Amino acid sequence: MAFVVPVKDVHVTSISSDGDQSALESGSDVYLQQGTRLGVGCVVVTDGSRIAPAVRVLVGDDDVTTAFNTSTEVDLDPLGGVGLALYRVVVRLTYLTSLPDRRLHGKHLVCIASATGFSDVTATSSILVRCTFTHRLLKID
Repeated sequence: MAFVVPVKDVHVTSISSDGDQSALESGSDVYLQQGTRLGVGCVVVTDGSRIAPAVRVLVGDDDVTTAFNTSTEVDLDPLGGVGLALYRVVVRLTYLTSLPDRRLHGKHLVCIASATGFSDVTATSSILVRCTFTHRLLKID
């Protein structure tokens, strides 16, 4: 029988151009940049059950969860040789882009993790979009 447990941790992550993820303090800024493949993500952790929590991602008031790639890992960690083990579930949602929409600039990204019977756990960040401008010379005949 599997039990539902409360969410242990939720983080917004910044994803670098080489794919490394760094957890951010809730309320921190996360950067996207035109012309450079960067991303944002959510990482959710539960300990003590193999049931993954439901995870949603909002940007402003819009649910953008379906734009993110989702993966779930279930690990079994032995507890110091006492014959027991602890399940750990890690849910990762990632979104990578080199052409972020400038309208995202200044909007809040919210990761929401829900486990039945427990309060939601959230993490937030502000999205900042760095734009690159190209200058073109116009040839007039």
